[in-house]
Amino acid sequence: MIDTLAYKCSEALEVLDIESSKQVTDACLGSLLLCQRLEEVNLFNTGITDEGKGKVIAGLPRLCSLSFRGDYLCDALGWIDYVEDVDGADGEAATVDDIYLIRDFFPSQQYYFHEEWQIEMVSKCCPFINKMFFIFHEDCISDYLILLPFVHLTDLELYGGCFYRDKIAELLQVSTNIVIDHDKIHVVKSFAFRLEDQIW
Repeated sequence: MIDTLAYKCSEALEVLDIESSKQVTDACLGSLLLCQRLEEVNLFNTGITDEGKGKVIAGLPRLCSLSFRGDYLCDALGWIDYVEDVDGADGEAATVDDIYLIRDFFPSQQYYFHEEWQIEMVSKCCPFINKMFFIFHEDCISDYLILLPFVHLTDLELYGGCFYRDKIAELLQVSTNIVIDHDKIHVVKSFAFRLEDQIW
């Protein structure tokens, strides 16, 4: 299927949704990467590995959306970082300096809670993220200010933590570009009472 799409549509294809296509594996990457005009891909629950997804992110220059189910961003970037470390073992600089146009972040559906180094890596590699669903756990992240580097963030859904203790209030005061939707902030209720008064 991917081979046919690449042969017929590589110069025009901008959106590709192959969710749950288990037979699509890393063996298809050569054809998939021929579709250089792709801007949105949905690879959720396919047979493509995290390493393969990293190659997709690195190899499609126009890619800006992993769809709502793109929960593998951190793991894919981790593979890119690992490959650069291996390639740099002979003395070359090994850093994640490439900037990707990805604009959405969705938490892993395997482990849910991301650690600070992962979020820092995403903010460095994907600075244009403007939509994020973030699940907080105090054992992994010190507070919500870890999201401050995402200066383009406008659509934010939060889950977990306390409004004041975990510095959600401070984040929202500093990041004035974030559009507040009260239904998307799921925190300890006693800390989120009269949310509109606290923000505005």
